[in-house]
Amino acid sequence: MGSAFRRIFAVISLAVALFLLNASLTFQSAWPTPGIRWRGLLSIELAAFVLVLAAASRRAGGPSRRALKWSAAIWSVLVLGHYSEVTASALYGREINLYWDLRFVPDVAALLARPERLWVVSLAAVAALLVVVLLYKVIRWALGRVGAAVANPRERLVVGVLAAAMAILWIGQRVSSAFPATPSFSAPVTQTYLRQARLMATTLGRRAALPASPSMKSDLSLVKGADVFLFFIEAYGAISYERPEFAARLAGDRERLEKAIHDTNRDVVSAYVESPTFGGSSWLAHITLLSGVEIRSHDANALLMTEKRDTLVTTFRQ
Repeated sequence: MGSAFRRIFAVISLAVALFLLNASLTFQSAWPTPGIRWRGLLSIELAAFVLVLAAASRRAGGPSRRALKWSAAIWSVLVLGHYSEVTASALYGREINLYWDLRFVPDVAALLARPERLWVVSLAAVAALLVVVLLYKVIRWALGRVGAAVANPRERLVVGVLAAAMAILWIGQRVSSAFPATPSFSAPVTQTYLRQARLMATTLGRRAALPASPSMKSDLSLVKGADVFLFFIEAYGAISYERPEFAARLAGDRERLEKAIHDTNRDVVSAYVESPTFGGSSWLAHITLLSGVEIRSHDANALLMTEKRDTLVTTFRQ
């Protein structure tokens, strides 16, 4: 009875450990909150880690305590990076750019360090530290359980086959449509760190170049003394003019809006602008119009943000 119970407990604990490690690198944002949720995605990094660990354990045995500690620390960094990536994209509408964002950390710290907020900041710092410590402890336990599994020939075979199947599925989904699309894989977290490193290297090394900005010189005499507001009406703006069934139903409202504008001594000018993006990433369209430089990728956007150029904003500020 005791032996059977230990076997059942071993199976359950191994399954829980693998689930925690997989979920820690594949969770998604629970928009519009800073919370997270798991949607059944798989991690290719977990599969690769288990395969390497299983192969190494055949000769050297299970990983040492020191190796597990370092692995847990590195894994925790990956988890925190993944959380920052998915949360920033969901809450702020853009991904993190370390080169651009880190320079504002002192400003944010100064804002939070106001005397009336110190207790809130202190409490948040303690809570964050506890979360990081708890995260490390959980990851350390899970890695330790997987490490014990690869030291056992029978369990090593099970986790090795499972990891190999995940790796084959990941590769197959990228080379052939014959492989099932589900279960699907989350984007590798290491890819996020590599991309940030590449952005930093590109920005600091200036190996990439953007087109020259158009001339922004104007005395703005036609709008001198006026308050100018720029509104971006995306996607549905063009459709509501181009499709007759929409335009006809909106005609009356537009006439009333135009009358209200003129009755209050205002004026309005509208124009179509070809967007460099669709289905999201609206800031690429905004920065394209404001700078006059066509920006179609996040890398180009990040590079432009590091440069000092004339824009519509600087022109109106003069």
